Amino acid sequence: FTDRRADRGVAEDAPFGVERVTRHPGLWSAGLVSAGHACALSTRSVPTFAFFAMPLVVALVGGGHTDSRYRRGMGGSLGGSYEAHTSNVPFVGFWKQCFGPSGAGPTAQFGKLVEESKGLNSLVAVGAGVALALSRRSRIPPTTASAIRRTATLK
Repeated sequence: FTDRRADRGVAEDAPFGVERVTRHPGLWSAGLVSAGHACALSTRSVPTFAFFAMPLVVALVGGGHTDSRYRRGMGGSLGGSYEAHTSNVPFVGFWKQCFGPSGAGPTAQFGKLVEESKGLNSLVAVGAGVALALSRRSRIPPTTASAIRRTATLK
């Protein structure tokens, strides 16, 4: 189920797969999904916005805290080359790899990212998102404009 770096001939201190995007993909995926909910529901109330925006703050602070512990050798390690080519914040390390002194350009870096990604996982994620969106489509309340149009056509 997993691709090991050694099987692909990738050095241990080189970014691999989703680590090219961020060092903490689990934190940032939850944070960004919650931020999307915060933006979509932000018109309802400030507590709702704060509730859904908090995982984004946890991703930023928690990822930084984990990195600081790894730099001190507590619970893991964060090597110089690995740290230089990756970032806590999504896509910052990816752009450093693209446009840094030894950068190969965005096309080459994106190609590596696609090559190291698992197509089946991406397909399942997109399929689940589309299925969820289609299942909620009938429950979305009509907008004011469409309600007015319907009322006008009924008369």
